[in-house]
Amino acid sequence: MAHLAKYTLNSAQMLFHHNLRHQDRTGEYVSYHGSKIDITKTHLNYRLDPNTDPNEFITQRLSEIKVQKRADVKVYCSWVLTVPQNLPTEKHREFFESAYRFFSADYGAKNIVMASVHLDETTPHMHLGFVPVVREKKNQKKLGQEKVSAKELLTRTYMKNLHKRLKNALERDLNCRVDITIDLDDDAPKREYVPLATLKKQTEAEAKKLESLKKQSEELQGEIDSLKELQKSQDQQCRELTDRECRIRDQNAKLENRKVLLLREIAENKKELEESEGKTLLAYKRFYEFLKETLPARVFKQLTDRFSEWRKQRQEAKTAPER
Repeated sequence: MAHLAKYTLNSAQMLFHHNLRHQDRTGEYVSYHGSKIDITKTHLNYRLDPNTDPNEFITQRLSEIKVQKRADVKVYCSWVLTVPQNLPTEKHREFFESAYRFFSADYGAKNIVMASVHLDETTPHMHLGFVPVVREKKNQKKLGQEKVSAKELLTRTYMKNLHKRLKNALERDLNCRVDITIDLDDDAPKREYVPLATLKKQTEAEAKKLESLKKQSEELQGEIDSLKELQKSQDQQCRELTDRECRIRDQNAKLENRKVLLLREIAENKKELEESEGKTLLAYKRFYEFLKETLPARVFKQLTDRFSEWRKQRQEAKTAPER
């Protein structure tokens, strides 16, 4: 991946701090667009350009050429060239050196501000920065004079042909296939320098937000646990009620069976009682006939009168209210 971005002088000077791994007042490396630096690998970084101080170099170079006096003039352009994933590690340095030679030839070695290779971030890459210098072609009085113009240098035709030219140069020097794409500044997300203090504030804000979400999550988890305990208790009660219902049903079934047996026994006893009463009545009738036939009429009448009186007294005794 090759990504191009353009900067004003102020933005470029801030970018230099990141590219050269300068430290802020707290000793932290200056970050660029939230980049993550592995300080254990920072010593592996290297530069291909000869300039000791890019800030002094660009200031000196701009003093030698025509620059429009506007704060928004893009006086610095930077390619970020990332090593292709399929490129062997032993060819990484050759890749960067080849690209450095290619762009030095395109923009002029005297306009290359820096070529800084970073191996302490997620993917090995090189920041190749340059001053976009062209020669005046329209103004006859200043014809051939050097001036800053990213628009005239990085034309649509130039960018259209760049991919094939760069790919051919890299594959020729490395003697292998090199998969690389060009990411134009117009269709790529803007990357701006972010001061460390701002990043810390953003990080602290995100940490507070995360802590708040964590607290909410714990509270919700507590409510979930309480609901689970309640559900567990209700399930236990439901099982107990179900067991109780089953026991009651069993008892009802036993009582129903007992009722059937009692009704059957009552029916049998009633039948036996009716049969017994019938036999007793029959015996009384026979005994009555026997007495009537054997006793004198006067004696028999006295006996039956006494028996009737006894029955009457007995009946009255049964129906009389208890005192």
